[in-house]
Amino acid sequence: MGGGNQMRAKIIFSFLILAFVILGCSSKGAENLLDPRNGIETDSRFSLTRSVDANSQEGEELVNFKWGEHNGELKYLKISIEYLDYFYKDEGGYPVYYIGLPMRYKIILKNTGCRTFEHLEVIAIQEYYENKVCERWWYPYPLEVVVHKGDAMPGESIQVWEDVYLGPCSEIELEDTYTAPIQTCDGLDQTHLIIKHYNNGVLHAAVIYDNPELGIYCPPAPDKK
Repeated sequence: MGGGNQMRAKIIFSFLILAFVILGCSSKGAENLLDPRNGIETDSRFSLTRSVDANSQEGEELVNFKWGEHNGELKYLKISIEYLDYFYKDEGGYPVYYIGLPMRYKIILKNTGCRTFEHLEVIAIQEYYENKVCERWWYPYPLEVVVHKGDAMPGESIQVWEDVYLGPCSEIELEDTYTAPIQTCDGLDQTHLIIKHYNNGVLHAAVIYDNPELGIYCPPAPDKK
């Protein structure tokens, strides 16, 4: 009898441990406190983060990279953007930043599942949102410029975070500041986010997330004096 009671006690204890793990991993917004790499932090956690000029060769490669897609992994990822320190919101509800002044934003990545995401590369690209003819009285070199939806904005409009780690049931925040140079066209712009997963180096990379319109904001034309 004593041996049977001990066996039942062990089975009950095992079920309690299993239930604790499942509940702990599925709880929304929870952090895995056993892993110091998890938690809500900024890009100071990442040793490799850099800005890239959209017109450079590297910029072209980052924007046009489309090797493989693993969309099945997205069901555990919640991805959002928050625009910070904007001057006001326009009639459409879009945050407004002036050309020549910084636009600060924050990418939030949340892992709601039990899987660990390692060796992620997160790429944020600031792009034009509309097809339009822009007449830049403030930068007439040339005066009239044609831009298309999805064109990268001028300057260092690409931000890359490399080797990003996202543990089970954890959340991280990636911040960046982009300053639209004076030659930028006015009108709505979009933040395009791409996430790649490197299993065994660059040759085994795959795009797991590609959203051209993660967020939309507006730099109006400068006021004429």
